[in-house]
Order: sequence, then structure tokens, then C-alpha cells
Amino acid sequence: MTLIFSRPFHSLESRPDFCSFITRNMIIQVCWGRMLEMSSVAELIHRILPNGTRETSKGSSRSWDDIPNWPPDVFAVVATLLDRASGYRQIIEPSLNGNDRSDRLGIFDPDYRGRLEAAGRCWAWTMLSDPEPEVVGKVRLFDQSLADIIQKNDVAIIHDCWKKLVQDYGDHSVASYHSTETQVWWLPALSLLIASDIASSGLGFRVAPTIRDGLPTKVQYVLLQNISERQDEAKRNNSTFDRGISTLTTEQINQSMVAVLPKTRTSSLGCTIRNLTHNLALLPPISQVEARWYVPGARPWPAVSKDHSHDQAKPLNLLLIPFPYRINPSSFHVEQEIGQQRWGFFKLKQDWLHCGDREASVTQIVAFVQNLVNLAVSELGEVHGVIFPEYALNAETFGAVAIALKNSFSKTGFEFIISGTSEEPISDKAGTRHGNYAVFSSVDKESGSEWGIRGCREKHHRWKINKPQIQRYGLSYRMSPDSNWWEGIPLSRRIIEFFEVRAGTSLTVLICEDLARADPCQSVVRAIGPNLLIALLMDGPQLPSRWPGHYAGVLADDPGSSVLTLTSLGLIERGAVMDAAQSRSVALFRDKGGNQRMLQLPQGSHALAVRLTASMEEEHTLDGRGDGKTAYVWKLDEVVALRADAEFARPWIVGQGRSLS
Repeated sequence: MTLIFSRPFHSLESRPDFCSFITRNMIIQVCWGRMLEMSSVAELIHRILPNGTRETSKGSSRSWDDIPNWPPDVFAVVATLLDRASGYRQIIEPSLNGNDRSDRLGIFDPDYRGRLEAAGRCWAWTMLSDPEPEVVGKVRLFDQSLADIIQKNDVAIIHDCWKKLVQDYGDHSVASYHSTETQVWWLPALSLLIASDIASSGLGFRVAPTIRDGLPTKVQYVLLQNISERQDEAKRNNSTFDRGISTLTTEQINQSMVAVLPKTRTSSLGCTIRNLTHNLALLPPISQVEARWYVPGARPWPAVSKDHSHDQAKPLNLLLIPFPYRINPSSFHVEQEIGQQRWGFFKLKQDWLHCGDREASVTQIVAFVQNLVNLAVSELGEVHGVIFPEYALNAETFGAVAIALKNSFSKTGFEFIISGTSEEPISDKAGTRHGNYAVFSSVDKESGSEWGIRGCREKHHRWKINKPQIQRYGLSYRMSPDSNWWEGIPLSRRIIEFFEVRAGTSLTVLICEDLARADPCQSVVRAIGPNLLIALLMDGPQLPSRWPGHYAGVLADDPGSSVLTLTSLGLIERGAVMDAAQSRSVALFRDKGGNQRMLQLPQGSHALAVRLTASMEEEHTLDGRGDGKTAYVWKLDEVVALRADAEFARPWIVGQGRSLS
């Protein structure tokens, strides 16, 4: 194979250090990517499925002739093929003869399309095996046409497409650099992508509210059963059960190449592989960035209650606590300065968490938060989630607050707490190494007495404080304005987490700079399309004209997430002298419709209680498939300012009587 950079290597022989860097890094990455793109269809399939698709009768030799029966595995293969070749770009084009569209691939033929979509629905209930009469009978009670499709079990089109891809077109190149012509293997690959996406409807979620009595498809049941078995095994071994799923694919798929997870929004903008699916998201390999999808509850439970209602109809009532309310310059501790380089590291000292007595401080903060929750309940009826900004708490305080809320309010609607912390909570009262974390804990909805989900991940990018920020926040005494200062935190594995807070809707949490930086997490955010994105910040006022407003708008447009940013009042106060507007906007909400609202904290108030409601909208894939109006868009409905009672609003907590200098 000819190396792409062979000619530049000769011209750089006098730079051995540079050549060594190029050789060890660039050539491996570039040539590997080029090799994958220039591979044949069969070769790339073999790399993604290194052990074949199913065992032969002897159980030893590898074979790719039979299609995998697990839809996410098939999706991983065909979505990777189409993505490498940009084989989705010609799905629909303007017609040259005046018709509505040009169907170059043949995917819009009515007969072909009907057979394909019926096969995908059947796949969900049979996993390409014979239908179970009992299941057909149950389905027939509420959907006669679906029961007929399952009973007929016509999935020949799925097997034919796989055969064409592996055998008939296996020697075709994945990508062609010298032609814009449609490749013959695109149609079977696209057909399998559509069928596997349809077969995966509701996968990773509670049983959809459209299915009566919580009857799952076979594909849904297999995943939920696997989760339950893993939980039972954890109990037998007396170990912690992690509900996070990093990929829906089986061990047959090479996870160093691809991952697949559920998705909740289908972007209507652009022309990418993301625009082709409603239910499955193609993600980078776990080694690059690990996305974790959490299924809620101690055990998966139906979203449908006995009266056929479901929790999606509920609003989402959130309590936003912009703590700390005061940040002193002594909180910024210079750790290391490199004089000649004009940069250094700093750490934040959380002196806002203590009044001298550590145990008393934690107790008083817990009482303060409980009082705010009680006030919010009196305004909204229920509080489902409590949210703190970036770096607001340490592990001990987070654990104490979380336990108190669970014990006091889980029976009256409390569901989860989200906070930025300086440590990773490994138990309710202990922390590990210093860092910058986003922590999510939810109550087990079955028992109300256990934690259903515990998510924790580190910040992906360090905060850089430069001269304008040093001057704005009055930190010249602590930091030289002529240097750039980086947040002194470790950068570990890149992880991003997604939680189902309502049936059919997902939530993710970003930490400050992660909202603005495109890599590595935003490709995952755009692929999965969370319905609600919460950004925890330590920043100035949340205005549409500032950077959080800009990037919130970008993600509200594509993938269509509703975005809520929340900062602490402390940093707003530090920059108030330089702020002509004197804004106290501690939060900003932006939705897909372009509606944005600054959430101002009035003088003397300590928190905001907000009510979000979800509306159902129809979304369509690039090939025209609708989702049956099951896409949920969260919108801001109500905001109430809260002032804690005097006995709980201790001066050291709310920042009264403390100097800003």
C-alpha cells in the first residue's frame, strides 16, 4: 500500500524529531482511516464482525453468510458502511425532469418500501425466528394489522439484502474517490439500516405507552431481561449494579470500531447518517468517548400504569439553586506557574461550604436546601429534580443533601438531584480524587428508598482564565493578568451520560466548557439527540448574547434539544462591577422553536422553581419515515423565585456580610 505522506517524509529527513512524531502518530491514524475507506465491503464487515455472525454446525469456523438476528448489530455494520462512503447523500435529490424528487437508490418504490417496513416491524417481535403464537394472540387484542404482519413473518427482504451485501457486492469498494455515481451496494445497506431502526423502536426505554399492558417487543424484552439478569448477578455477588449501557451491540461487534445506543431526537437539519434514524445512534468507539445510557429504576418498569396513563404526561418541576452565592478571591488558589511560558494552573478552594465546623456546615446546608424544596412544593405541588451549578458541592455535602431529599421527599414526587462537585462520590459520605464532576442520582421509583441510578463523569476540558476574565472578576491580586491560567484538574476518560427522566425522553448533563467545545462529546450529543440538556456552569450572567446562549442555540437547532444553563450567583456578583446591565440572570432556557428566556434571580431570592412541560411533535428521517408524533420537546412553562426562611438562610450560606475582595 502506498503511503499518503511518503513524499513529505523524504523532505523532512533533516528533522528526525518531527519525522518521529509524524511516523508514530499521523501515519498510523491516516493510513488506518484510508485503509478502512478503501476496503471492500466484505473486508470492512469482517473487521466489524471479526468472529463472524453465527457459529456453523461445527462451532469453530467463522461465517458471515447469515445475518445477525440482533438489530443493533446489523445497524452497526451497515451504518458504518454508509457513513464511510457517505452513501446516504443520494437518498433524495432534486429531479431533473420536474418530478418531486429523484429516487436514485430505489428506496421509495411503494411495493419495496412496504415490504421493507413490514419486515422491520416483524423483526422486532420475532428476531428473525418463528413467531410465538401466544405473542401474536396478545398483539391481536390491540393491533390486528400488526398481528397479521407478525404471523406472516415475511422477512425474506432482510435476508436478501444481507446476502447481496456480503456475497454479491462484497468485493466492491466502500468508498470511491473518482466517481459520484450511486454504488449498487448502497440500496441493500440502506434497506437494512431502515429495517434495523424500525425493529429497535423503544429499545433502551421503558415499554412505550402505545403498547397496552406494557407488552414489550421481543427485542425490547431481550435487553430488559439482560439488564435484570445482570442485576441479579450483582446481588448474588454482593456488588454494586451499574445500569449504564455503553453499547447496544453484542460481543460479536468489534467495539474498538463502533458503538450503538438509543436516540430520542431526529434532526431535521443537514444530510448526515444522524438524519436517517429515529431509534438508533451510530457513535464513535468507546475508546474515543464512552456514552452511557441508563435505564431507570431497580428493575425496568412499564411507562404505562394500570389505568393506561403514563409519566410522559407529567411536567418536570425543577429547583435551581445557584449556589455558591458569594465567591471570594481566596477561593482561587495558584498551584503552579511557568514563568517563561506565561501560563500556570489554579485550583478552586470551596470555602463557601464551611463556616468553621465541618459537620455543622453540612447540616446547615442540608436544612437550607430542604427549606427551599418545601417552598418550591408549595408553589408547584411537586419538585422532581434539584440542580446545583458547576463545582457547587463536594462529595460529602452532595451525599448528605441527596440522602435528605430522598428520605424527605421521595414519597411526594422527588426523583433526582444533579450537581457539579469537586470529588467523585463513591458512597454517600466519601469522595475520591479531586476533579470537576457532574453527578446525577435518582430515586428508585419502585421502592422510593433506594438509588435507582448513580451517574458521575468528569469534565472534558479545563477552564482557561485569561486577562479579560481576571480583570472582570477582580482576581489580579491572585493571578498575574499577563499569564493564562488553566484549571488544575485531571482529564481522565471521556464519558457522557444519558438518563431517561420521563418515558421516551432523555436528559444529559454538560459541564461548562463542554458546552462550547465540539470534541469529543458533542458528536455523541448530536447523534443521540437528548430531549433536555442541562449545562452546569461557573460563569457570569446567562445572556443570549454571551457564549452559553450561542452554543445553547446551536444544540437547540441541531439535534433539537431543549437547553438549560445554570451558573452560580457568586461569579455573577464578582463581575457585577464591570457589568453595565447589572444582570442577575443565573439561568437561560432555549428550545427548538427558538424560544429563549433569561431566568433572573431577584435581589433577596435564593432559588428558582421552574416547570417544564413536553409537547409531542412529528419528526421525519431523511428517507421520509415519520415517528408517529412521539418526539417530545420540553418547553419552559412557569418560573417562581424563592426566598429561604430566615432561620435557614444563614449569612455564611447566602453570602451576606462577606467581602468580595
